[in-house]
Amino acid sequence: MLYHVVHSLIWILGIVYGIVPLLAAHKFGLSGEELYPLDEYFSMRIIILLILASVGSLIWTVNVKLVHRTEQTFSHKTVWALSLLAAEIILITLGILNWVAGYSYFILGILVNAIFFYKNSRYLKTKDEFSNIFHRIYAWLSTRTGWNAIFYLLVFLILITHNSLIIYHLDNISGWHKISILFNRFCNQLAIVALLYIVIQSSLFVAPKWSRPLIWLISSIIPILIISDYFTHTLWNMSMISLLNSTGIDGLLNPESALKGGGINTPFLQIVIFLILGMVILFFVVWLCNIFSKRLGYKMSPKTAVVVVLLSTLGATVEQAIGTRWKSIRSKTVESAEFDVQVSVVKTDNILAEFDVLFKNHRGLKIDPNHQDELKLDLKRKPDIYLIFIESFRADALTPQISPKLFQFQLEDAQEIEKSWSSSNGTHVSWFGTFTGRLPLYWEIDKNLKEAANWPGLDVFKLFKNEGYELGAYATSELEYRDMGLHFFGKRGDLFKTMRDNSEGDPIFNKHISERERLLFESLKEKIAVRDEGGHFDVVGLDSSHFFYTWHQSFKPPFSNYSKLSYLPSNPTDEELILVKNKYYNSIAWCDHLVGDFLSFLKEQGKYDESIIIILGDHGEELQDHGGWLHVSSLEEEQIRVPILIKWPKSHGRGIPQKAASQIDLLPSLLDYLTDGESKEGDKYDFSGNSLLESNDQTIIAYTGMGGKTKDALIFTRNGYKAHFTWVDYWNWKPSNHISLTQLYGPDGRIFLGSAEEYLLKLKELFPDVKERVFKRFSTGNVNWENVDTPPKEVTQPE
Repeated sequence: MLYHVVHSLIWILGIVYGIVPLLAAHKFGLSGEELYPLDEYFSMRIIILLILASVGSLIWTVNVKLVHRTEQTFSHKTVWALSLLAAEIILITLGILNWVAGYSYFILGILVNAIFFYKNSRYLKTKDEFSNIFHRIYAWLSTRTGWNAIFYLLVFLILITHNSLIIYHLDNISGWHKISILFNRFCNQLAIVALLYIVIQSSLFVAPKWSRPLIWLISSIIPILIISDYFTHTLWNMSMISLLNSTGIDGLLNPESALKGGGINTPFLQIVIFLILGMVILFFVVWLCNIFSKRLGYKMSPKTAVVVVLLSTLGATVEQAIGTRWKSIRSKTVESAEFDVQVSVVKTDNILAEFDVLFKNHRGLKIDPNHQDELKLDLKRKPDIYLIFIESFRADALTPQISPKLFQFQLEDAQEIEKSWSSSNGTHVSWFGTFTGRLPLYWEIDKNLKEAANWPGLDVFKLFKNEGYELGAYATSELEYRDMGLHFFGKRGDLFKTMRDNSEGDPIFNKHISERERLLFESLKEKIAVRDEGGHFDVVGLDSSHFFYTWHQSFKPPFSNYSKLSYLPSNPTDEELILVKNKYYNSIAWCDHLVGDFLSFLKEQGKYDESIIIILGDHGEELQDHGGWLHVSSLEEEQIRVPILIKWPKSHGRGIPQKAASQIDLLPSLLDYLTDGESKEGDKYDFSGNSLLESNDQTIIAYTGMGGKTKDALIFTRNGYKAHFTWVDYWNWKPSNHISLTQLYGPDGRIFLGSAEEYLLKLKELFPDVKERVFKRFSTGNVNWENVDTPPKEVTQPE
């Protein structure tokens, strides 16, 4: 009995010992990095945590079993076991205190256990299986024991089916390439299942008997993870790991809010209950699989699993090595981006060139945070400003049939803009780009600063309040998502006189979303009807066009034939796709109706002509254009090409026609108009965007930490050319000192050059303004942006 208690304690503490370096942020390597330093990289932390837990339990538990098998007296065994337990506790304490950290922490633990092993191995029986560690390892590897063959076969079939469905939907890849990828994935999944068998068997060997059901319970979750991964691939075009990575700390601490932001309105408690029931059912299935496997007499040794791992790795390596000779670069890029796990020694990547950079942290409005009340720009004009976001409003939905009132507004009153873009592919970051004139690259950093300062709101709104503007915010969904309300607008009542959203206590709370929108507009119109013209800044956010795509019951949508499903089909037929698109277009039409009615009201009140009215999509929406749904999964045009409609006061005119505009241009443009150009004088602000009141031939720049399978973090696009960049930790919403160019496209196809220096010169030629707007340093090797002069030898490959 005492042995089992001590065994359990040391096993549990062994798990704690293993994960201490992660929890205590131990530093490793010459660079002094944490085991994984990014708080937002949850999936990798989970994987590392499980590996460390297994390693820790193995290091310490082997000696418990060894002491138990010796011929020593009970009192001697007790002393050794308690000494081992004490040593384990001491090392864990030293690790938590960071007195012993990094590699020395593990080395000391292994050394302690090696001493225990050496001292106790002398007391073993002569022919005991532990008398020779190498004999013991070989014996364990060679012994054929019963195994849950049916369970492992089930996991393999789910894995290979999951991969086959993804391969089937890969765009622009030849049939032979798909067959080659399928062979590679067959080898990969076979190796993964064999490794899973080895890990489970070794864990079962060292773990206490009572914990074995727990190990199998954890193992039974694997099918849920695989199915969930396919679901996220289908919905957002990204793996579940990527989705977790992009969720962030706030997303996991506020899961229901994060799910709503992603279009899932199911209460989090229901999801948890569903997952628990799923785990119970799967555990029961695993148990049944084990019973049938035993009855069928299936046996296998770990040595066989090791051979399977080696042969599978060899097969995957051969496929990748041969594939490098005949696969097109674009196809290899798609393959590399799609499948994260690759056991092959030869790996395909999609890196064209790598650069050393230093991002320029545009500060926006340059003010001392301790003297915010002094923030003023001496505005020359104070017209009413209306800024209206329409959720998921992609550019090609601005048509006479879908959105006739906004289409007419664009033709007759709005500034002429040939193409317009969001600054990112998610609501919170796109709003950040709009409100600050900065790239969302600094959204996370800025949010942390605002939180530390007790949520004062954005500087721009402090500026407008100091200049005498009355501020109002009208959001139809919860502003708590990613702390949007606190980050942008500050605490209620501090900056904004009116601040409404779908929160408890507001009259719109929990009404149908379209009714919320209608009521908010009615409320805003009531205020406008009784107030003087000028000096008001109102922000409105419409959400009916967010999935599930809805509209008011009183509204007659333009498409009577639309999808009645409350979910998105994973593999839609052409007819299903049309029905879902029609449903989306109907929701845009409802938003068009609401905004059009509001514009008519302003005209009736005589407050339209001299107001600034900005109507835009916060981001776009993918409708299976690249094999996925919704947004927050790529920087493809469908997710970031949006309408940006700006009506300047009639006395100013429509403004200079622009070839391209971005959300980050809106604040510089507003301040340019309101100060009559004086805001650009001196050193008053520092934006990434440009004023649209001046002629521009600018590069459009967009960033995301939610790159999905493409892993695009940053893009430049100008005059038909587009460059895609990524870096190792782009999902943490923070800049990096090393970025990789993954794709470079021109009007005639993808561009290939011979060296990083040539790519640098080509980037300078195609996007001449990005160095000044984005980077303090942009170089490769000893060649930097300023002195690169090697003429590139361009080769294009048509798509």
